[in-house]
Amino acid sequence: MSNGDLAIHQKYTSPISAAGDGYVFEHSVQAFFVIQMITGGLVPRMDNCEVTRIVLQAERYGRKTDDCEVTLKDLNNPSREKTLLVQVKRSIRLSNGEFTKTIKDAWNDFNSQRFNRNSDRIMLVTGDLTRNGIGLKNILTHIQSSYQSADQFWKNYDDKVLGRGKSEREGLKRLREKLILANNNIALDREVEFKFLKSFFIIKS
Repeated sequence: MSNGDLAIHQKYTSPISAAGDGYVFEHSVQAFFVIQMITGGLVPRMDNCEVTRIVLQAERYGRKTDDCEVTLKDLNNPSREKTLLVQVKRSIRLSNGEFTKTIKDAWNDFNSQRFNRNSDRIMLVTGDLTRNGIGLKNILTHIQSSYQSADQFWKNYDDKVLGRGKSEREGLKRLREKLILANNNIALDREVEFKFLKSFFIIKS
């Protein structure tokens, strides 16, 4: 590369190269929620809700899942607020330490007195998932849409009649392992674990 080419390359370095791909991705996800608030648009998995407030980098307010804290108004009950905590990762591997930390942070938020397990949600947004990661995403969606009872879910799980594919079962197994780690290597109460599975979901952007 000539000196002239080098100067042009340095002058026109892309924002992704300058800021880091992960930061650009995170900011694009945050911008999505801002746009939804301005336009009255919809937010995934928060049906009949309208965004009223957004906090970026919410760790200073005690959140562990801190890239974006979204407050929503329930349009069926305007006096009722719901919270969506958002973590953004450019890519996720279920076997790595970053996913372990993401689940630990989510578990800590889930157990916070500020978290309403009946209405609040935790969202992991990522641009890249492995096969098992996609499986985990899909089985969480299945659990959240198909099961209201922890007893029925765990019965089907124990009897191996969930009817899901290998990657989904493996993804759920990895998540359950991370949850035990997050809980100081103590097995979780199944009712509480089921509520977490109903509260945590993955969006592939």
